[in-house]
Amino acid sequence: MPVTFTTANQTDLLSDAAELTRSTGFMPDAHALGVKVDGDFAALAVFQNISTAGAEFHYAMNGTAGARRDALYGIHRYAFDVLKVEKLTAPIAAWNVAAQIMALKSGFFIAGTIRQGSIDGSDAIVMVLFKDAYRWMPHTQPQPAKTAA
Repeated sequence: MPVTFTTANQTDLLSDAAELTRSTGFMPDAHALGVKVDGDFAALAVFQNISTAGAEFHYAMNGTAGARRDALYGIHRYAFDVLKVEKLTAPIAAWNVAAQIMALKSGFFIAGTIRQGSIDGSDAIVMVLFKDAYRWMPHTQPQPAKTAA
């Protein structure tokens, strides 16, 4: 089951992501990443408000359960390695327990809640994933500080 990623045709990817996440749209700096499994669409990730400190993260999957880990791994590595962010912040609707569980299983933690923070007016659970705490990310050992001779 090969998993592939695409950033081609941002307009269509962002439009599809808005439909899947029930969003009215994304910020001007939004960047989408499409995930295909065996050549078929499986998921979309959107990153917005991007800076080196972090990015807001939105994710939608069509239910291709077998690709979940590979897709999430690729998406998170894309954020940390390509976009060079240090953390992802994901506001998830409080009623979307499946998304919360998926986020927790991939290393996110609950940082707080936003009353009526979802597009549909429901509360949002704010979940965060730090690059240095990402359990699937290979970590390098700290190097001793160099001293001037």
